[in-house]
Order: sequence, then structure tokens, then C-alpha cells
Amino acid sequence: MIIRKVAVGNGEEAFIEDTFSEGLNILLSDDNNKGKTIIIQSMLYALGNKPIFPNSFNYKDLVYYLEFEHNGEIYVMVRSGDEYVLKYSDKIRIFEGMSELKRFWNSNIFQLPIIQFQGENRIVDMELFVQLFFVGQDGKDTSTIFNSGFYHKIDFKNMLLSYSGDFSSEITPTEIKKIKDKIKELGYESVSYALSTMMPNDNLEKLSVLVNEYNIPLKVHFSLHTPIDSERKELIPSTRVNVSDALKLLSNYKNQVMKNEKIMDNYIMFHRNNIPVEIHYTLIKGVNDGNKELKCLINLLKEYNIPIKFIKFNETNTLKKSDNEEIWIKSLKEELPNLNIKSYSPPGRCVGSSCGEFTKHYYHYEIETKEELEKFLKWKKEYEI
Repeated sequence: MIIRKVAVGNGEEAFIEDTFSEGLNILLSDDNNKGKTIIIQSMLYALGNKPIFPNSFNYKDLVYYLEFEHNGEIYVMVRSGDEYVLKYSDKIRIFEGMSELKRFWNSNIFQLPIIQFQGENRIVDMELFVQLFFVGQDGKDTSTIFNSGFYHKIDFKNMLLSYSGDFSSEITPTEIKKIKDKIKELGYESVSYALSTMMPNDNLEKLSVLVNEYNIPLKVHFSLHTPIDSERKELIPSTRVNVSDALKLLSNYKNQVMKNEKIMDNYIMFHRNNIPVEIHYTLIKGVNDGNKELKCLINLLKEYNIPIKFIKFNETNTLKKSDNEEIWIKSLKEELPNLNIKSYSPPGRCVGSSCGEFTKHYYHYEIETKEELEKFLKWKKEYEI
């Protein structure tokens, strides 16, 4: 987003600043009271900020104009009171208030930071951004200039985390309750939950708090696929966590959740064991199935004691299923006789899935009826990898 022009005025007078250039811009004057602060405050106000003008400045009688560029598109924003007009391409949009503008901006211009606020996901207000970065020359504390007490320090931190992509999809406690109530409305009283992730992060600690608070039998599946960091970065380029740190996070989640007896009872109801975490590993011939990977994996499992499941690979033209699965499982069981080690052939072939999905039968095969088993076997023949 590049600011091109800022203007403020009415039918009688106006001030226009259109000398901005790409890069860093500095507004200078030999004397104070020349309007430097006013022009910056006008720019922020045009974008939806609360008014922070000097008491002597009659801002309500003026119109605020901002021209900016984003991704090659020129946008013009005009604000008068609480009404906004946005012109771009050949379109003109009118917004009655900041809430409408935020939703449109987030969906059509670029994504705005989203934080958890009072139990809900909230698109942050412009004032939170201003409180974070704008320092007035009069020495005032920008956190108390307007809406004092509305936002707190944790909101600033969450906004920065949202910019990094960590918080945009986090589920709040209120949303969890809504989801659970909706599931009950559909007639499902007992429901198990699972989370599959390639990149565990510090949010697992927050998740363990929510899981314990709401007694949710949530199982976390970690898609490992290689225990060697450099290889994993090639397999999963988007990963931002090393293997040891990821397994520490999983181990901490396991320890916290296993203290909750009610959740443990629910795990037994829905799963084959009551361990709330599990490693998934898909063996691919010549990619992640060598002795080096096996030895490294054995050492990690000895340290963290997390069950592992080998998921059958859906072959492609260039990548083939490993021939070493039986050797790996035998070696692991010899080294770790008390660890839960399984192999699974999931469905997913029909949609080109690389490692498939889990089915109700996988968890409930001991209690299903003969008719249900026959129906599953027929379905499995067509879809299993």
C-alpha cells in the first residue's frame, strides 16, 4: 500500500499534500504549527481512525481525502463524519460506518489483522494500529488518547502475531461452544475431534487449556514424514518448526491433557488408546525410508515416547511406495517394545490424496455390526489406497 495523496478541506479552503514518493517520506518545516501532524492525523482519520485532532481543530466541518495504490490499483477514499466513499477502477462504494468498510477491505483489498477479542475473532480497528506506532510530539500516551481501556497489551501482541499469520484461523471458546451446540442439533451427542498439523507451534499450549476447559477429546496428529530437519524442509517447504521443537510441543500437550480424567474416558470411547497425540509418517521409496531416517526416528521416539502410525502412500508417476515398511516397523518394535506402532491403509485414492483420511471403522471396528462391516469392506475395496 503506497500513499499517493492526502487532502483535508471544505468548500472554502483545503490543504493538499501530493509530494509523496516511494520509500521513506519525511514531512519537515522550519516552524511548528504548520500542519505536519494534522496531515498525518487526517490520513489516519480517512482510513477509519477515531479523531485525535487538537481541540482547537474543528474536524467535523471538513472532508478527508486519501489516494493510495495497492497491487497496481489506485484507490480513492473520502470520509465525512462516519460515512465513507471508496472509488477504485470504475466502481464507487459507499459505507455507513467503519464496520462495513473493514469487512469490505478485508475481503477485497487485502487481509487485515484478526485477533481474539472478548471471545470472538475481530478484525482490528485502525485505532489499535495507531496506538501501536503513532507517537505525538506533545508526549501524550497514545494508548489513552481514545477508547482508553478498550484494547490491552495482549491485543497489540496478537495483532503482530496475526500479521505473521499465526492467529487468523484460531478458534475461540465462544466458537467452540457454537460448533458443539450445532453438532448436537444434528443429532450427534458423542463426538470425537482430531487436529492434523505439519507445523505445531506455541498455540498448542493455548489449545490444551481450551481442551481441558471444555473437556474435548481432541487428538493431535503430527504429519512428520521425515525426522531430519533439512529433508523435512524440502518435503514441506512451508514448515517453520524443527522436529525436536515440534515433538516437545506435542509431548507438552499430551502431558497437560492426560491429567484430565474425563477426557481420558472419552478417548477410550472414541479411539483405540487414550494417548492424545500421534505421529504420522508416510514412507516414500528413496525419499524418506533409509537407515539414516530410521535411526534418527528411533532416537526421537525413545526421547518423546509418542505413538506412531505409518500411512500407506498413494503412488504417483514419479513417487513410489516404500518397500521398507515391514523392516521399519519390526526395528521400531524391537527398540521400543512398549510404544504403540501401527500401519494403516486409508481411503483417498479416488481424490488423489497422498496419504488419505481416517474412517469411523478405523476407530470403531471392535463394536460395529456385521452389516456395517460388510458395507465398509465393499466401500474399502473401491477407495482404499
